[in-house]
Amino acid sequence: MVFIYGLILSMQIIIAKFVNDQHEISDFKDILKKNIKKILKMKKRNKKIYFFLSSICILLTFGIIIQATHSSRVTINNSANLSNINVDGVIEEGEWLNTDINKSFYLDVNNTADLEGDINVDGNNTIYIGQDAQNIYMALDLCGDRSNLSAGEWVGVWFNFNNRSFENYFDWFNYLGNGTESLIHDVDNDKIWPYYTPVLNDYYEDFRNDESYSLINGFSESDYTHFLSYTGKDFNITSELIESNYKYRMDFSFKISDIAILPNSSEVLDEFKIRIQSFSNISIDNNKLAIWNGENFPDLGNSDQVKDINTGTSLIFDTINYGLGNLTDDNEIKFSILGNNSAAFKYSIHSLRFIIISNETTNAGGIDYPYTSLINEDVKWSFGPSPENATDHRMFEIRIAKSEFTQYDPNKGIGIIVGGYGTLSFPDTNYWVLSKNEDDFTIENSEDYIYIDLTWSNEDSPPDNSISSFNIFIILSLIGILSLVFYNKYE
Repeated sequence: MVFIYGLILSMQIIIAKFVNDQHEISDFKDILKKNIKKILKMKKRNKKIYFFLSSICILLTFGIIIQATHSSRVTINNSANLSNINVDGVIEEGEWLNTDINKSFYLDVNNTADLEGDINVDGNNTIYIGQDAQNIYMALDLCGDRSNLSAGEWVGVWFNFNNRSFENYFDWFNYLGNGTESLIHDVDNDKIWPYYTPVLNDYYEDFRNDESYSLINGFSESDYTHFLSYTGKDFNITSELIESNYKYRMDFSFKISDIAILPNSSEVLDEFKIRIQSFSNISIDNNKLAIWNGENFPDLGNSDQVKDINTGTSLIFDTINYGLGNLTDDNEIKFSILGNNSAAFKYSIHSLRFIIISNETTNAGGIDYPYTSLINEDVKWSFGPSPENATDHRMFEIRIAKSEFTQYDPNKGIGIIVGGYGTLSFPDTNYWVLSKNEDDFTIENSEDYIYIDLTWSNEDSPPDNSISSFNIFIILSLIGILSLVFYNKYE
């Protein structure tokens, strides 16, 4: 009752002050005196009540201070206390105690002796994952890896953030920096695994959607899949009558990254060729492939930019070298195919592909595209005993800066694949992998990532300074009690 009276009286005074009405304030004072007399009678019945109320005030004040302090801090989970970790490649006793993830995993490995006679063994290995506000830390205690050879060896980790869905290398690669991240470390040379070799090779690439071309003249119900001969369908274009002549024209505009996995393409691209296989239902007067000069459609009389292609009814290949000097300022490829005839005709493209001549990729083990996006990293390894196994074996410690992941929402899930190439490997392979697919490296398939429970912490997270409804209730209660205590004291 004392608490309720105090709360009501304090709210009455606050309202009167707010409306600044002297009459209302006077009325409230009369009400206040009457209620105070009631409360003082209660005091006489229990003189200890003010001591009790004062104690409650102190406790409520401490409660507010503690909660406000907690709200102004970033929530860091248990693994934030990782001061014991020293990324030197040696897993020490107690070093990885406070990590979020401590997972044992079994590997059935190749038990053939290496060049020094050491034999890897089947059994349990351990992965640790922890974090603080600046870094993610990982350790791999490969108790079954009993070989100390390192020639050609690498270790890798791949992440999938924001629940990205993909099932091929092209989609995986185009999510890099926007959902997927990767790290492949060259153990032998202690550096990021190189993506390219000095050797040039040619690759055939195809369209992957309908956004790379537009039909300017003519009519068609075909789509990009009909540019591929193996679909069994041709890309058919029916001519359009324009100024007493039948014509068609199709414009193409795309970047290398729209059709190929070729990071830093301007540094490694040597040639780009257009290979078209086509025919018409009748022989036509003209059929050309026009290479744009940057953003500009070429003069059709310029033989350097405009090439003749098949005008007959037989299926014929034409291969046109697209000069890299014709790329736009944004490194776009632009060209057109166009034809005309005095009579109506249908032009059919049986195959339209692109030949890219560039540096070969290194193709590390089971990874077709061993690209590293996580540059701010530190990987160390050693060979010796660990707390899990007293026999000499391979172990790794990894640090990755969280600045590499600032664009992600970890609450949407973090998928991970870990693996390596070299001395430890599955039977009849040259690699090992920890993923949902227990046999193969399938980083290009989002379904094979293991999702981990890692509550993200970040020192740059904004504090929550909002006042909860519970705190408002505490504050109002505190005002009511204090108003009662101090009014009685100074009465």
